[in-house]
Formats: sequence, structure tokens, C-alpha cells
Amino acid sequence: MSKKKLGALIGIGAVALVIITVLITVLVMKGCNSQNNPTGDKETNIETGTDANGNTIADSGNTDGGKETEGATNSSENKGENTDNSSNSGSQGSSDISNGVTAQFTPSNSWESGGKSFVQYALVVNNNSGSDVGSWSIKIPIVSGLTVDNKWCCATETSGEYLVIKPESYNAAISKGGSISNIGIVIRTDSAHTITTYVMEADGNSSTGNNNIADNNSGNNGSSSGNSSSGNNSSGGSSSGDSGSSSGNTDYKPATPPEAYGGLHVVGTKLVDAKGNEIQLKGPSTHGLQWFPQYVDKECFKTFRDDWGANVIRLAMYAREGGYVGGDKTKLKKLIDDGVRYATELGMYVIIDWHVLSYNPNETKSDAIAFFDEISKKYASNNKVIYEICNEPTNAPWASQIKPYAESVISTIRKHDNDALIIVGTNTWSQDVHEVKGNKINDHNVIYALHFYAATHKDDLRNRMKAALDAGVPIFVSECSICDASGNGGIDYNSANAWIKVMDQYKVSYIAWNISNKNESSALIKSGVNKLSGWTVDELSETGKWWRKIFRGEY
Repeated sequence: MSKKKLGALIGIGAVALVIITVLITVLVMKGCNSQNNPTGDKETNIETGTDANGNTIADSGNTDGGKETEGATNSSENKGENTDNSSNSGSQGSSDISNGVTAQFTPSNSWESGGKSFVQYALVVNNNSGSDVGSWSIKIPIVSGLTVDNKWCCATETSGEYLVIKPESYNAAISKGGSISNIGIVIRTDSAHTITTYVMEADGNSSTGNNNIADNNSGNNGSSSGNSSSGNNSSGGSSSGDSGSSSGNTDYKPATPPEAYGGLHVVGTKLVDAKGNEIQLKGPSTHGLQWFPQYVDKECFKTFRDDWGANVIRLAMYAREGGYVGGDKTKLKKLIDDGVRYATELGMYVIIDWHVLSYNPNETKSDAIAFFDEISKKYASNNKVIYEICNEPTNAPWASQIKPYAESVISTIRKHDNDALIIVGTNTWSQDVHEVKGNKINDHNVIYALHFYAATHKDDLRNRMKAALDAGVPIFVSECSICDASGNGGIDYNSANAWIKVMDQYKVSYIAWNISNKNESSALIKSGVNKLSGWTVDELSETGKWWRKIFRGEY
């Protein structure tokens, strides 16, 4: 056979191969479209998958059949929305982006209060458009009395008849095939209402129209997907809420590290994790880092996690008394760095405590602002870090002194971290939580400190805490012990047990003072014991033995 004939045959074969490939592609695409849009079926086709964090999510299909080239046109013709969309702009690429960007709202909690209905939603935004997205927004039709009671990792505004959810600067862009999670919003309405439709806009010039949204209270295909996304399974809430504190548990098992629980948010008076499950933090505080630096130790923290059942560590950075102001800043910041790293590696939360003690916090305000400016910038991406901005102020009324101080420090933190949990101390060694009632700080993730020492603080302070909680003031007991307020007096087990009972009743988180072998009754380790971890029960103080049982749930 001549080379000419051989070349001709090869050419004909190549053309035939191309034609066959095109025909197969067309048939496959037609089959996909027919499966995504059965004749006459207008319900959303919901499929499950995983987001960037490995969580199961539900992906809502397009109600107009999932046809990427027609979605924006249909939303304009059938819904009367967004007449300036991609069908008029001539941008076919924008239309493709619009139809591939979907939102998944999953109700994770609901309640009634004051004649209003509240629903908390976990929101995931998925980009299956085939292109990177620079920005997005979601419009929700407003019903009677619809307002935003709380939100995190997003911004909201009203526009005509819609509530608009917008991203923050750090989660506006979504890469091709990626998703954005850890977004949450609490909606308040006049009567029971579940979000069922939304309009998605991607890169500002296109809309998908209305899609059905999986609801974990409904009986449709979204039910199981919604439960998977929100984490409302048989273990999610109890694991995060108890962390080794199941009442009466004598067959103790180490607490599950809270890696999967994500950033914490205040909802009402409760702390919730990224999936909307209530969580109660329990753990110890270091003593002053300038005095007992040796306990900033990974194996020490691991003992508290695995043997005691703790899920949080507090790092006490004294402002005065040889601490940060006038002390060795480099050494102290290194201890903070180490402590945050160890706790994070162990899956524990970590509180960075600006340990104001017995003075007006405004006296060290400039130092606090400089400290938190640096620290919050460094740990902006670490959702295990919690900031406590004034431990135990005195002679500082809430309205005129502490609240303005806190607003300044919080605004500094929010420059770098819009969503971190922030604990704010109250007057009289963090006992005057009643002053906060009706005068809370205007921030979406703030909780207020109350401290007690059980042999000194009894029914009066317990009743004050309950009254504040009942009035809607969220409280974190960020320091407490079972002796008297000196930290070195007698132990009152009856009062201590009463405190645990009321804190568990309200799901109030609490921190035990202190990790040291100091010769005082509040120290957790027996004086003379120099081990930094792996203590036997006999190597603990009487206070340490009691707290270990409490954290383990053996009561």
C-alpha cells in the first residue's frame, strides 16, 4: 500500500472517531438531563456529598430542570425576578456560574420565645459552576416579622421585599468545585416559618431563581441530607455538650476531642458549635504564666483532656504583677504561642485571658488594645481561640467603664477576626452580671463572665446568675473554685455541688482555677509534686481530686 493511500485511510479513520465521540457525548448529556428533569417533575433533586471540611451536605438541584444554559432565563420569565440577569446581558458565562452556585440552608435548632418563632440555620454555599466565583449573595423573601436575631460569618441587609445574605471579605470567593461553610443565621418571625425558597446571585449579575431547600423537619428527600449537614445525629449534640460529663458515669472514657465542632457562637444564652449543637466547655486555667510557665506543656494539656475529660484550657496572662505590662513580653508571648499550638493540636479550645485583677480595666486599656491587636491578627484563622478581655475588674461600673472599654478592645479584635468568641468580665471581680441586663454589647458573639469561689459565694450569687440568664444574658464562668475567695481557704463541697447543678441546668461553661502545685487550696496539684502530667489521684490536691471527678462526670 502506498504512503498516500495509507495517509488517506488514517485521515478517514480519525474523522470517523471524532464523529463517534461527539455522538456518544450528546447521548450521555441527553441522558443526564432527562434524569435530572423527569417529565412533569418540578421538585428539587437533592443529592448528598461532602464539603471542604468533610461534612455531608445536601446539594439542591435547579427547580427549572438543572439546565445550566436556561436557569437564569427561566428565573426571569417564570419568577419575575432580576430582569437585568444574564439572559439580557449577553454573558453566557455568568448564566453558567449562576446555575452552578447553590445554597443549602439546614435548620439546626428552633424555639419559641416572647410570642416569636426562632429558627437557626446552618448555611453551606456550593460552587459547582465550573468557574471560580468572586462574590455571591442570597435573597430570601421576607415574611411577617422576619428579622435577623443573630448571624456569623456573613452580613445581612434588607432590600425591598428581601433579606439579603452577603459574605464577609474572607469568604466571598469560592473556587471552582469548592464550598463555603460555617455560616450561620438565626431568623425571628411572628409565627412558625421555614425558609423554602431563595434567589442566588453570583458575581453580581445573574440569578438561579427559586430552589427548594432541604429541611430536617420535613419528610422530603432533603430530610436525611439536612440532618447530615447540620450534625443532628445521635452523637453530635451529646458528645459536644457533655465532653465526659455524663451524670453518674463511673466507667469513664476519655472525652472526644472537639476538632469537628468548629468555631463557637452565642445563641440566646447558650454556646453552640459550628453545626448548631449546644456545647458546654469544661477545663482548667493556668495560674499566672509569669509564675508557673512550666505547665504550658502539651502532655499536661493532654492529661487534662484524656484523663479528666476537659475540652478547653485557659491561659492566664496577668496584665500587672510581673505580667505583660512591665514584664518579659517576648517570653510571655512565646508561652501564649506554645499554649495555643498545644491546645489546637489536641483539638481543645483555648482561652487567652487578659488577667485584669482588682482594678479598673481602663488603667491598662492601651496595653490591652496593643496585645489583642497583635494576638487576634496572629490567630484570626484559628477557630479554637477564645479571647477574655478583662478577668476581674473592680471599681468599674458596667455602663460607664467596662462596657466602653470592652467596645474598644472588641473593635480591635474584630478588625482581624470577625467571628471569635469574646468573654467580657463584669464589675466586682466578675460578679455584677446583673448590670448587663438591658445593656449588652452590640456584638454578635460576646458572652459575659461570672466568677465564684464556692465557700464565699453561695445562694445570692447563684440566684443573680440565674436571674441574668433568665433575662437573656449569656454567661461563661471563666474562673471558679470550691474554696473561699482568697484561693486558700476551706472547701465547701455543698456549695460547690450547688454551683455545678445550676451550671449544668443552664449549660453554662466553666473553668477551674488553677493548674499549679502552689501551696494553696485552689491549686489542682498537690504541693511538692513536680510532675507536669500523668498525675495519679494521690498526687492531686483535694480540690484537684474533686474537679477531676466533676470533669469526668462522676457525680
